[in-house]
Amino acid sequence: MDKKRIMSFILILSFFITALPSVSFAEDRTYSITQANIDLFVQQNGMLHVNEKYYYSFNGTYHGIYRDIPLQNGQDIKNIKITANGAYCTYEITDKDNIKTITVYIYSDPEKTIPITNKNVQVTINYDFINAINIYNDIGELHYKIWGEFWDVGVEKINANIHLPSSDSVKYWFNPPYYLKTANFNDSTLKIETKKITHRNQFELRMAIPLKEFKNPIYAKKINKNGLGEIEKIQKDYQNKIDYNTFICQLVAFLMILSIIFPIFI
Repeated sequence: MDKKRIMSFILILSFFITALPSVSFAEDRTYSITQANIDLFVQQNGMLHVNEKYYYSFNGTYHGIYRDIPLQNGQDIKNIKITANGAYCTYEITDKDNIKTITVYIYSDPEKTIPITNKNVQVTINYDFINAINIYNDIGELHYKIWGEFWDVGVEKINANIHLPSSDSVKYWFNPPYYLKTANFNDSTLKIETKKITHRNQFELRMAIPLKEFKNPIYAKKINKNGLGEIEKIQKDYQNKIDYNTFICQLVAFLMILSIIFPIFI
């Protein structure tokens, strides 16, 4: 073996020896979100009240978690309340680049001095969402990201309930639709269950609600144009994009299989 190969082997071996401690450290501290329960209450004044409950499983020592809520122009959240089951908690709220970040510090002692280690913790976040609902000339629209790409981990499943004044003439869509497991109305509540949503992906709801369900919607955003046709066009374009991407994936898979079979056939 020549000197260049010996030196390359030594460098590669040194890299792996150096990397091992950091890999072991990363594996010693992990967490997951086993479930999320989300309740959205659409109110007649246009306010959206949100109740989120996240089930965390911590392996190792952790000081806290955070929840990023992206806001569009004119949107805001108020009356924030945080509780934890399985730990003691405090929290702080910061705003940056139209993202409101809720940082929840979790402790294992009532004095709130010792971080948690190897525990399951349920964190509940309550707040009022202002201008989350759009009021058009013909409908009201709820466009809500049930799960966003800001999370550092995925979620095993989500149970979401959309509480409405009435289910009469309500239309709804999900993007992307392949994360949906079930969705059906129980009286005036749309009950949703998702499949596992992987890391850095999102799942959103778009809902068209008759204007009769709103009375003096002062906490909603008013848009002076018709919305139903625009929403249906957006959903049609989105579905066409999914169908196209599915076709491309199937075509690539077929060509890969063909590239394996054809040489064998030859």
